[in-house]
Amino acid sequence: MVLYSLVKTIKKKYMQIKLQNCLNNFQNIALLGTDFETELGAEIKNESGEQWRIKIGNNVKMMGNIVCKASGQISIGDYSWIEEHSSIQCLHSVIIGSFCGIAAGVLITDNNNHPTELEDRISHRIRVAPGGPGYPGLKNGWELSNYAPVIIGDAVWICGGSTILKGVTIGDGAIIARGSVLTKDVEAYTVVAGNPAKKVKELKRPQESILEIAERILRK
Repeated sequence: MVLYSLVKTIKKKYMQIKLQNCLNNFQNIALLGTDFETELGAEIKNESGEQWRIKIGNNVKMMGNIVCKASGQISIGDYSWIEEHSSIQCLHSVIIGSFCGIAAGVLITDNNNHPTELEDRISHRIRVAPGGPGYPGLKNGWELSNYAPVIIGDAVWICGGSTILKGVTIGDGAIIARGSVLTKDVEAYTVVAGNPAKKVKELKRPQESILEIAERILRK
């Protein structure tokens, strides 16, 4: 019993050290707000190493992974929550508002990841094949693909397994149903679902602004 308790204590301490090392690494490559939290398994990759390219607000919990190319900029607002196995992939610009909930397995990307022209696709396969020359930096070659900014408003709820593709803007207060694939903009205070996602419901618009609602709740 004493040995079990000792092993448990040592394991807990080891995990705490690993988590602190992870947090220290994040602080070196991103601008983190106050009361930022993460968990083991989360990852931030910043190709340029410039902190200002990844800005995360106050009271954010990030359990997924973030990949930012040297040309990219990512902004995440206050009180947003990013679940495990979710991924934010940025070549140019991804903006996520405050009070957003991003569930597990969500993919948000502002680029195609790979080129679309046939010759370029063949060239890509040769480059990444065993023995190929590969790519510099993060070695993913995203810089050869098409891209367009992704903008997600405040208080947006993106349910599990959804995909947000390049060039999409999601209005404030919208809900993205589980497993949806977004290729077009989403109006504020609507629910969309499906592949490709379509509007299925309109939500009641609040009389107060999202910030006013949040401030009222925080005062309680």
